[in-house]
Amino acid sequence: MKRKILYACSGPANLVRTYGYWLQGTSDPNEVSITFSSQILDYCKKANSPVYMISTSADKKLLVDNDVTIEHRKKTNISFLGGLGYHLSELIYGIGLLITALRFKADIVLADSGVTHYFILFLFRLFGIKVIPVLHNTLWPSGFPPKKLSQRCVDWLDKWFFIYGANAITGVSDECRIQVESLAGQKAVAKFFQFRAQFEEDFFSKIPAAPDIDKKPFTILFVGRVEEFKGVYDIVEMASKLDDAHPGKFHWMICGTGPCLENLRALVQEKKANEYVSLKGWVSLTELSKIYTQTHLAIVPTTSGFREGLAMTAAEAVLAGRPVITSAVVPAMNEMKNACYQAVTNDVDSYVKGINEIASDRTLYESLRASCQTESKQFIDRKKGLTAVLDNVIQFCFTK
Repeated sequence: MKRKILYACSGPANLVRTYGYWLQGTSDPNEVSITFSSQILDYCKKANSPVYMISTSADKKLLVDNDVTIEHRKKTNISFLGGLGYHLSELIYGIGLLITALRFKADIVLADSGVTHYFILFLFRLFGIKVIPVLHNTLWPSGFPPKKLSQRCVDWLDKWFFIYGANAITGVSDECRIQVESLAGQKAVAKFFQFRAQFEEDFFSKIPAAPDIDKKPFTILFVGRVEEFKGVYDIVEMASKLDDAHPGKFHWMICGTGPCLENLRALVQEKKANEYVSLKGWVSLTELSKIYTQTHLAIVPTTSGFREGLAMTAAEAVLAGRPVITSAVVPAMNEMKNACYQAVTNDVDSYVKGINEIASDRTLYESLRASCQTESKQFIDRKKGLTAVLDNVIQFCFTK
């Protein structure tokens, strides 16, 4: 039986470009991960399911290719209304998805976290459409439940959706499951299915082993979006403190772009940190591979201002054989704990202490480094990927 699937992707992903590579049987050369949209396409091909995929990309596009329809649909911006405008835009986008689902005659909706408020997805159930939220983010930053009244109200409404609205729930980490249980209890968590992000093993297999602890300078790598909530300003403070205490011992590489990049450059100049902090901006995968060759340790200093679902860059680092220093707000800390050193969330001094300890203790460094091989296996195990898990999830939805 053909089951029509509507997939609502969070974020401005270029689904049309990804589809082009998928058709050729290759991965996007700008990605080291196997995109979630590609994994859903793999499932739909295997299940003979027509699919309608929607991204919030501002690059408006519509592609129709037999049983595959892909649309880039920008969210309505009503920011001039403040907080009310945000919630209204979520409602408008959710209703737009519902209209598309009805026209497409969808049987199932897969909706990424962040596409709209979860409770708005209740609307699909009124029309007999199965609903499966896909949690790429946690419900709140781990260890920092919401305090704002508005967010607590949204969470209260989401609670009832998870209990009675969702036919099944999927998530990228155990922290996602824990939070669903905390919010909505056993009824919700009984239909929770975990999956793991999947990566291209070939890229990582060509990267040499991490340098010996004695190779100087001890190099720390950040890869990711250059945003305040990703802890990029904290990195410069950590770097300055470590260089003051141990001149020339450490070097930092920051790879990525984002809205805070120019402000970060200014901060590096102000701190006179150019000698030990290299701002690389966007780098190609070829260049990133070379940078990993020099890297001892990766850092994922996400702050309590972001709902990190896993932290793909932490998984990438471990796949590359590089230990990670991060905090409990990053669920990768638990999923790969033997290859990670835990610092305190939002605490620069805790990170400084941890980096100094790792760089000075051969036994600790070697233990973390050796654990990378075991901890990384889950990210190249296709049985744990979204394609395989969707088999179980959709079967569950139509038998319960």
